[in-house]
Amino acid sequence: MGVLFSNNAATTLASGCTNVATSLSVVDASEFPSVGGADYCYLTLASASGADIEIIKCTAISGTTLTVVRGQDSTSGTAFITGDRVELRVVNIGLTDALAERQPLDSVLTNTTASFTTADETKLDGIEALATVDQTDAEIRTAVEAATDSNVFTDADHTKLNAIEALADVTDVTNVTAAGALMDSEIANLADVKAFAFGSTVQAYDADTTKNDVNNTFTKSQRGSITALTSTAASIAVDLANNNHFSHTFTENTTLANPSNIVAGQCGSFLLTQHASAPKTLAFGSYYKFPSGTAPTITATNSAEDRIDYIVRSTIKIECVWTGASS
Repeated sequence: MGVLFSNNAATTLASGCTNVATSLSVVDASEFPSVGGADYCYLTLASASGADIEIIKCTAISGTTLTVVRGQDSTSGTAFITGDRVELRVVNIGLTDALAERQPLDSVLTNTTASFTTADETKLDGIEALATVDQTDAEIRTAVEAATDSNVFTDADHTKLNAIEALADVTDVTNVTAAGALMDSEIANLADVKAFAFGSTVQAYDADTTKNDVNNTFTKSQRGSITALTSTAASIAVDLANNNHFSHTFTENTTLANPSNIVAGQCGSFLLTQHASAPKTLAFGSYYKFPSGTAPTITATNSAEDRIDYIVRSTIKIECVWTGASS
């Protein structure tokens, strides 16, 4: 820090000193600045009569003992006696040292042409801590692309455009064909196609097409396929969504289980073929209903063929008619 001052600091010598003594004992040193290291203060020794004056440089204080440099500011070392005054006065050398310490700062201020304004302070306050100007191109690009509504041209946009052929034309025959579409020029009855409405005018284009919600007249025979059923763990599983007609060749004594996906109105047949060498028995699930409430006993002859015709009345009732030994 350098030269120090304090207001109205004064004491007296506790014992006399020679003109070259560098350690002085005083009555009280508490009013003087705390000196030491690079800090010091200038003190004035004065005899009681005021005839003898010496300025000294105090570089350290320990209790009531002062460490000093004698004969400062054009004064000479002088012997003093007990009771002579030791005072901190404003002296020329102290002011000179103080001004010298301020000179570097004065030079900076003198050479600065711009003033530090309130706007400058506001601007500095708005800069985040540890802000740097050395962001990489990648960091800047990432920040811009992440911004809301930045409308920047991104890598994804670049990739998308790269995938589009040069001079791309949606009316190009090659492009349309590659996409699995048709050009208008490839369709002979274009007007009919554009006027076509599924579900309402289809029969106007093909009179042989049937619809489920109108009466249809068939001029050719119609037939359904037959789904073969197997018996597993003495049970024959039936899914009425698979077909209307089913067949089964016996391999074990079994039960025709209640079907799944039962819808009222469905009808069809079960074509049953007895075991070729060891006739088996057949029981029925509770949904199967027969005339007089009695389930039939299938024919117990090797390879005998029985038939059960059915119609679904409800989701839990299937009305059946048995025809036995048709072969």
